[in-house]
Amino acid sequence: MDSKRNDGVIAVGLLCVEAGLFGFGHAMSVSPEVSSGNGNPAILLAMLLIFLFVTSVRSVIRFLHRLQVRPPGLTILLLLSGSSVLFGSIYQIHHYRTYRADLIDHLMHREGMTHDLEYIRSITSVFDIHMNDQIFNGATFFIFTCAILLVSSSFLLLHHWWLNVPR
Repeated sequence: MDSKRNDGVIAVGLLCVEAGLFGFGHAMSVSPEVSSGNGNPAILLAMLLIFLFVTSVRSVIRFLHRLQVRPPGLTILLLLSGSSVLFGSIYQIHHYRTYRADLIDHLMHREGMTHDLEYIRSITSVFDIHMNDQIFNGATFFIFTCAILLVSSSFLLLHHWWLNVPR
């Protein structure tokens, strides 16, 4: 196997591992009426995903470098991945706000459920187990993947620019 193919296989393998971790984090979500009892183990995934992000960026950089992608191609990749991260983030923020409003509406109008708005705010905070399906889903995995491409193409473009600056 040549080195280009090895780098590609490693990048795809890391992507599959990351997809599995996002799926596991999504599966760790519970309904608002249920208590986990053991905290939110998906928080540990966030730390692992940071390490995998750095490893994936390194792998994609090596892959793109070995493919000898030229600056125009890197610029297109940068623009596409950057706009995907931007619009994906806007979508996720909108989806989160809609989810939170629906949850507030559902819990406030259910008979026998607490009318404590502070409780609802606490279970819709970022790293609460009730929010795992909002943090670890297909859209955030897409944003994560595009961010890897964004950082990788940015690094290669800066590297190319740095090497071609007259000194």
